[in-house]
Amino acid sequence: MIHNLLSKVDCYRRVVLLRHSLDTGSGEENAVRELCDVGIHEAEKCGHFLKDFPFQELYTSDYLRAQQTMGILDLSLEKEVSVSKKLREVEPFYAMGDIELIKEYGEPVKEFFMSLLDSESSNTLILAVTHSHLIRYILSLRSVIDNSLEPRSINDLKNDSLIDKNSSMIEIENSSITVVDITKSGLLVPRLINYTDHLG
Repeated sequence: MIHNLLSKVDCYRRVVLLRHSLDTGSGEENAVRELCDVGIHEAEKCGHFLKDFPFQELYTSDYLRAQQTMGILDLSLEKEVSVSKKLREVEPFYAMGDIELIKEYGEPVKEFFMSLLDSESSNTLILAVTHSHLIRYILSLRSVIDNSLEPRSINDLKNDSLIDKNSSMIEIENSSITVVDITKSGLLVPRLINYTDHLG
């Protein structure tokens, strides 16, 4: 399934959200945590898996572990990587669909997605290296334009068979791949969540 999603884009924008690889997890400041040896190996596997897909735009969070992951992927030899503060980690969204948390913390990444709507070109494949809680938040969004739509819940994603029926919450593992489509009208449609087979 994932090869079909990434080989040919049949929508306006398809965004591959790659969670950064494993970091040291030490007491360092959040923004400057580095990848550990295992994380470096994970990022190399991600690069091997992703290198043949036709990404047209590359983005990364400005946090060090995300930038290191993007650098190891080695996809940017002929493409510019845009570093964005709007892809930074956010406060935990363990309760997906929490409207107050979304209002408080979610606006920057909504602005990031809205910026992707500016182009007239279609069928664009985009890679963004970011963080687990932010990916959960993105999955809860139904639209980056229409604020009247209720946030998507865990149960919505379970009913769409995108996550395991027994999961109490969405797990977004290190180096996992999540795929979200964007329509021209700003709707977000999750297609794949927490794919990790490329790490095996």
